[in-house]
Amino acid sequence: MSRLKENPPSVFYTRPSVCLVHGLWMKGHEMYVLEKRLQARGFRTARFSYASMACTIEENAHRLHRFLKENVMQDCFFASHSYGGLVTCTYLGIYGSRRPTRVVFLGSPISGATLVRKLEGLGILRLLTGKSLEPLKRGCFPAPDEHRCAMIAGNLNLGLGMFFLKGPADGLVTVSDTMAPWLEKHVLLKCSHLALLFSKKAAAICADFLAEKD
Repeated sequence: MSRLKENPPSVFYTRPSVCLVHGLWMKGHEMYVLEKRLQARGFRTARFSYASMACTIEENAHRLHRFLKENVMQDCFFASHSYGGLVTCTYLGIYGSRRPTRVVFLGSPISGATLVRKLEGLGILRLLTGKSLEPLKRGCFPAPDEHRCAMIAGNLNLGLGMFFLKGPADGLVTVSDTMAPWLEKHVLLKCSHLALLFSKKAAAICADFLAEKD
């Protein structure tokens, strides 16, 4: 699990810490570009790495809690990609926070993944998703009311989903999968699922939301 990043000599972190939570099959390295862009905007960051297939979502939420405690980040904000958004919501549901926090989801299927439900009958799906299958099917429970949440979703349908999904999608997750009434903001970008992490516009939207005054 990654520790807090030391500030480069020319950067002064003037804003809250942000924990970056990666998605299924990933280890967190793919969030490096987004992390650097958030650091450039004054946020101190840490990348949480977890076993998305081998552990249940509750186990990963517990590991996230321990990671934040070890790094003195219990009051941090979150930037969570894909399945990482479900892990973040589970963490907030179990542990909450000592004060209200903010979460930016990037392509997270918070209402359940249509693609996973469509392919559920394929035996290989369990092999591809492991213990994340059930959370991906159902989505996540709403983040507690005191937290502010925003979604950045993609509508460039490049990926496995282009063969199975109808309507706007990012190649793996449909736009409707990313919608929920408890979101404060929902922004749509012309990006594929993974490209959301490398989009300058997505990083700017993420930083702006996390930097907003209460």
